[in-house]
Amino acid sequence: MNDKEIIKDFLNNIANQDNRSTAAPYFYVIRSSVEVPAHEGCGDIVKYYDPEDPEDHYESIEDYIELQKEYSEYDDMIPEDKEFFDKKMENAERNLASYEVSLDWRESNMFLTETDAKNHLKSNSHHYSEDAHTYVKHCWRAYEMDDFYVALFNYFGISRGNLDLKGINLDEKL
Repeated sequence: MNDKEIIKDFLNNIANQDNRSTAAPYFYVIRSSVEVPAHEGCGDIVKYYDPEDPEDHYESIEDYIELQKEYSEYDDMIPEDKEFFDKKMENAERNLASYEVSLDWRESNMFLTETDAKNHLKSNSHHYSEDAHTYVKHCWRAYEMDDFYVALFNYFGISRGNLDLKGINLDEKL
């Protein structure tokens, strides 16, 4: 494929992809959630940790107890040891410290096609949260970009498809 065919193919992809009802010009990013500290009573999630072992954090007290059971090999304990363990875990909530976090969205990268964004996310998912996804953003009032797209489509004789490009010269807007 020569350079001109590559450009035409790319423009066809841009013109015919799902714009998710977003005005052109637009682009895609990867959105990934991150936990940020929150003031008490203001967070989305409460997390727990043992002050004696602050490296490990737990989604719930039940998670903490389950992990302690695994670590202590609870299923292999004799009945007296299980009873002692169970009593100790009754006080687990008093022994754990808690903190709150909120989920915040972080956006990274920039892609002109959703296919490119999805391929990136698939091959680099280890860099993102489990809920990471592609997200389309609008180049709001990016008149030069709008003009550039119109010029590209006109020059190569490609239909603009679902792109609602104005192609108004920046000088006319001032």
